[in-house]
Amino acid sequence: MGHGDLMPTLSLAPVQPSGLGCDIMCPIFVSNMCSTCGLTVHKKCISLPPIIQFYQHRHPIFHTVAYFLEKQEFKTWECRICYEEVNTEHGSYFCSKCNYIVHVNCALEKPNLYYVVDSIETDEAVELSFKHVTATSIKHFSHDHDLTFSEDIVGDKKCDGCLLSISASSYYCSQCDFFLHKSCAELPMKKHLWYHHDQRPLGFTSGCILKCALCDYENSGFTYTCDECKENHLRCALVSDIPRCEGHEHPLPLYRKYKALCNACGDSITTPYRCKTCNFNFHGYCLRLPLVARHRDDEHPYRLTYQDNSSYPKISLLRHL
Repeated sequence: MGHGDLMPTLSLAPVQPSGLGCDIMCPIFVSNMCSTCGLTVHKKCISLPPIIQFYQHRHPIFHTVAYFLEKQEFKTWECRICYEEVNTEHGSYFCSKCNYIVHVNCALEKPNLYYVVDSIETDEAVELSFKHVTATSIKHFSHDHDLTFSEDIVGDKKCDGCLLSISASSYYCSQCDFFLHKSCAELPMKKHLWYHHDQRPLGFTSGCILKCALCDYENSGFTYTCDECKENHLRCALVSDIPRCEGHEHPLPLYRKYKALCNACGDSITTPYRCKTCNFNFHGYCLRLPLVARHRDDEHPYRLTYQDNSSYPKISLLRHL
């Protein structure tokens, strides 16, 4: 991606340092300028890879500058790595599908976290974890019997995939006590995880008791597993890189080096999911709490609530009457 479609083929004339910033990557003195439009480029920036696959994003990201962004995309951009403002006049890596943007230096800082994409390939076909048997039933890889779709919530049932209470539409087995949330049943057999340094997709497994590498929680539900390192259980694997929670109106990107107090439990934290605008911070554990839970001594469900009516906001479980 570059000037005249291909930046490496651009003919640039040497110029003396004049205080002009590089239009491709960095605001330092430059040594080359396009005589047609005045585009200025620092020597080392000409050879930047035009397309890379970065471990924190599922799509390839393109090197681009303000000249080549669509007019409707002009706004204040925040780097999804350091969360400082991106000056698009000096270049960035950008995904137009997701409005994902990062500083060039942030994206290329660690060579083991990205690789150069030679050409854009068509999206790989998604391998599903189920097959339709009829319009209302499926055959899932994790179970021997066919599963039937239902929108009813019957009794105190748990999903055998994520191990959370069934509080929405689901699939059930008419021959044994097996249930899956509709969303869990329709997960793909392979998935890229934005926080996982190995850029290969992780495989879908079930039927084993495994310990999650992210939260240390042991579970017997669905798991996305990396052959080269440890396992990641389903609830951690499904957390977005910019998640939302019902207790806050704005998205909560992960800040890897920021000290704060969790607005949910009040404990200190050094890697919060954070809204910088509102100074609102969440532990990863608190962010993954289920919206509905049950207690063995009470037949009624409890719903997760957020209270911000005092100097000490907190989350709690309230009985659903």
